[in-house]
Amino acid sequence: MKIRPTIIIYTGSGKGKTTASLGLAFRSFGHDMKVVVIQFLKGMKEVGEFKAARLLPENFKIYQFGSGKFFKPGDRPRKDVRFSKKGLEFAKKLITEDRVDVLVLDEINVAISLGLLDEEDVLNFLNSIDRDIIVVLTGRNAPRRIIDIADIATEMVELKYMMDKKPRKGVEI
Repeated sequence: MKIRPTIIIYTGSGKGKTTASLGLAFRSFGHDMKVVVIQFLKGMKEVGEFKAARLLPENFKIYQFGSGKFFKPGDRPRKDVRFSKKGLEFAKKLITEDRVDVLVLDEINVAISLGLLDEEDVLNFLNSIDRDIIVVLTGRNAPRRIIDIADIATEMVELKYMMDKKPRKGVEI
């Protein structure tokens, strides 16, 4: 029997996908597991989770692969395409070369839906993992084929959101 990862997806229009993945990552860290979070499309070093990770030991790391700039669907900034591909290559390297127990691919679903990453490349990566690790994929618009191979898939549904207010520390940033 082939050993495979436990694949978890947090998707949907509602708030909380990254927060849920970080909660799982923090819980795993508490069980002495090595956690790596790869953030696609994000490049802001002043967000709370990135600042907090700097205070933790080597077993909890966050890496960002993105310009941090917003762009419209249909746009494919070359810089963000390059960042996204580097993020996926980094994930592949971690799986083959490093001991990692939990790998969070934050906003990877968005990178796929915007065409910054090829869905087939991500599926091939997930199907190539032959270790008993936890892989979490977050972001809106998770592809159906990736949901199909997941062990757990949760859709966050927006019921109410304070769009007209400034981003609040601890909630959005």
